Amino acid sequence: MTNEETLHALIDGVNTLGLSTQDVHEAEVMLDYREYELAFDLVLHQLHAHHIRIKAEQLALIQAAARRLHIPETNYEFVHQLLR
Repeated sequence: MTNEETLHALIDGVNTLGLSTQDVHEAEVMLDYREYELAFDLVLHQLHAHHIRIKAEQLALIQAAARRLHIPETNYEFVHQLLR
């Protein structure tokens, strides 16, 4: 899977949880410009800012995207608080 495919899977996986249409659109625009880390950060920070609960499946997508982008877990460990 490419970085773009991995992040599209992440966005699709969390889209139904309550991210705003605007946030999803902004993340997709970032992908169009190959700003993968920015798209990753936007999605995670919006989940956190809006206290959107995630399931193990979404956490697995987040971890896969982070591994793909070589983002250390310490940069996104706050999402564990959102786990149902």
